[in-house]
Amino acid sequence: MKKEKFIIGIDPGMKGGIALLSLETMKVHTVIRMPIVGDSFDYEWIRRFFEKYKNDVACVCIEKVGYMGKDTASSIATLCYHAGILYGMAYAIGFNVSVMAPSFWKAKIGLPVIGTKRGSKNETPEQKKARLRENAKLKKRAKGNSIVFAYEKHPELRSAQGQLTDGEAEAILIADCYIKLWHTGTEDEKGI
Repeated sequence: MKKEKFIIGIDPGMKGGIALLSLETMKVHTVIRMPIVGDSFDYEWIRRFFEKYKNDVACVCIEKVGYMGKDTASSIATLCYHAGILYGMAYAIGFNVSVMAPSFWKAKIGLPVIGTKRGSKNETPEQKKARLRENAKLKKRAKGNSIVFAYEKHPELRSAQGQLTDGEAEAILIADCYIKLWHTGTEDEKGI
């Protein structure tokens, strides 16, 4: 009997998520919020999760992290550190690891990419406040789009317990993108 294989999608943010999708059924097997203990990531839980599926995962897909408008140097450093630990853990266990920029995976699955505006050297304090407010609205809309899109692609999740968070939805969509491009895509799509 053929053993089922999975793709793990990870949105590495503090409010991110981890999703396990079946390559055979293209359905979500498991989706969870990023495990947190206190104000830190629960690496022991993540390690046990990776170990549980050690022989069943074709690839771990991690969203590439970067600067997002109002992030502080400290918050982005913490996020990059966390994403690096996830990458290292997955690699050490023996998984193939893929890192995808949000603009890449969103474009490939047809999710609108909503970019934020960057500040300029000549920006006044009032202009900065207005830009940050507009960026916050754009980000909120983008997160809502991810949830709606995940439910459209996986209607079976509507009957599941609880509402998807944007981090869980994006983890699912990251895995969906990998499956679309490298397991079910055409040769043209695979050549990107």
